[in-house]
Amino acid sequence: GRIGTFAVDFRDGTTIWDPSLVRLYGRDWDPADGAHSAGFLAHVHPDDRREVEARLRGCIANGGSIHQTFRYLRGDGATIWVDGTVSAECDADGRVVRLLGAVTDITQQRRLEHLRQEQAVVLEMIADDAPLGATLNRLLAAIEAQDPRMMTSVMQVDVARRSLSCIAAPSMPGLVDDLRGLPIGEGYGSCGVSAHRAVPVVVEDTHTSPLFAAYLEACTKHGIRSSWSMPICHGSDDILGTFAVYGRTPGRPTPEQMRLIEAAVHTAAICLSRHRSSELVRASVERLDLALRAAALGVWEWSGVDDRFVWSPECSRILGGDPPAITSWHQLAHADDRDAVRQAVAQAVANGADFRVEFRRDADDGAMPRWLEIVGRGFGTVGTGTARMVGTVQDVTDGDEPPQR
Repeated sequence: GRIGTFAVDFRDGTTIWDPSLVRLYGRDWDPADGAHSAGFLAHVHPDDRREVEARLRGCIANGGSIHQTFRYLRGDGATIWVDGTVSAECDADGRVVRLLGAVTDITQQRRLEHLRQEQAVVLEMIADDAPLGATLNRLLAAIEAQDPRMMTSVMQVDVARRSLSCIAAPSMPGLVDDLRGLPIGEGYGSCGVSAHRAVPVVVEDTHTSPLFAAYLEACTKHGIRSSWSMPICHGSDDILGTFAVYGRTPGRPTPEQMRLIEAAVHTAAICLSRHRSSELVRASVERLDLALRAAALGVWEWSGVDDRFVWSPECSRILGGDPPAITSWHQLAHADDRDAVRQAVAQAVANGADFRVEFRRDADDGAMPRWLEIVGRGFGTVGTGTARMVGTVQDVTDGDEPPQR
């Protein structure tokens, strides 16, 4: 980072900042500010000021050296993180007569550290299937914390409608409602064009760009004067959405802002891709469950590694309750059929053999017993038995005929 130095001489009351420190702090030393410590402390971030003052006064009173990290309010209004080192010089009587110091701008390092921490949190949220909007808002808030001039949003593609909808915009929550169903194509803002062309689109001034002619009201409402959009892709040509940065003044992104944008787009792509995959799996499971219900077919799976047994809701419906452990299935059967069920299951568990067994299950209300069929197939081995088994349960009773098979 940038480094500046200073010297304070208590004998003649002079304070000297070198040109590098002037640039770092964004202001020159002003004697009108009073004593060095008072003038300096006035620009330390309020949350850090008390500790910085206590340590500085301790150094002035007792000598020695101090090192501390704190936030400083620059002359242009920006907040920076700095590392400061101060050493005291004493006279022959041990009184502090001069301070020598060096200040290093570590803003970039602190921001990158914070960004890495936030990216780790976002990736954990993705892995835990946290709500999409909450995950993306956490990501965008971390990006905006790196540069307060940036307002950000993520829009998701609706393939069926060929449109975009804003799903995250932490600094402009109203934008989520204002940008629903934005068409993908030429002339539809930077995001609509970016998704259409699959390339970055930079609009330096939304008030003069034809891409925003139809959206000037929304731009004015949210204070948007510039808009830079990047497509969020899965692979080379699969557009998941767009990431946008909005500025309150006209302009183009700086190299540092482009690095932040690229980091955000990469993480957003992981998030949207995972969400889409989860939605496809969820839809597939719903279709499968509907098909199983229509066929009155239950599905189950058993693990020989940890004796874990899972089943579909249809299994519970067919059996009249949750099924017991796999080695206790014979308890479901009519007394005359229990041995056959016990032997079939035991052989399958021991050596992984496929099995199919039919048996009668007595009705709890005294009605006619039902005929059930259980089919299983083993996969792999663990120790001396089957590692995994999957199968089905089906009611195969022939209508109202007596239970004879």
